[in-house]
Amino acid sequence: MKIYKQRDYISWSAFSLYKKSPAEYERIYLKGEQGFTNEAMYFGSSLHEGLDKGSDDVAIEAVRLILPNYPRREYGITIEYKGVKLRGVIDIFDPRKLKIGEIKTGRKFTQTMTDNSGQLKFYNLLCLAKYGKMAKEINLYWFETEKDENDKVKLTGKHRVFRVKHTLADILLFFSDVKKINNQIINLRKKYGNNK
Repeated sequence: MKIYKQRDYISWSAFSLYKKSPAEYERIYLKGEQGFTNEAMYFGSSLHEGLDKGSDDVAIEAVRLILPNYPRREYGITIEYKGVKLRGVIDIFDPRKLKIGEIKTGRKFTQTMTDNSGQLKFYNLLCLAKYGKMAKEINLYWFETEKDENDKVKLTGKHRVFRVKHTLADILLFFSDVKKINNQIINLRKKYGNNK
């Protein structure tokens, strides 16, 4: 069998998918089959694209005005940490002040969901690996969405900021899980003739 996507790193999406379903990870990342998408996911992608490139959509431009001005958008970090190559793209980031911002849309988001977010822990791990320090501030910017009468996803105008704080112990414990899953992925890839 030939491996579909050769990756020598682990990303948040790969980690979280494998943790949820090794078979689904294999189907998408190794066999190259189509992943799940829906209208809400498409909307989130178009929001990010509109924020990056500008948009004629008044609601997306309103989001741009609400968000604080971070110096970097879609900031990619690829770095090896304790033998594991990590890769992530942080929505908005200030590398000088070590501030992470994540943008989410959806019908509901809570402080508990933010506190339990593995994605934010992953990004904080990237920060620790690259800068030798954890992020000083992590904010999740949530923008509520709903479906209109034509079943299209749209912003409601409601938004909220959730702040999360991790301890070094939180991040190191999380990293042990990342390392374990990465080793399982490496073993699975061997089945496809890739020993990386």
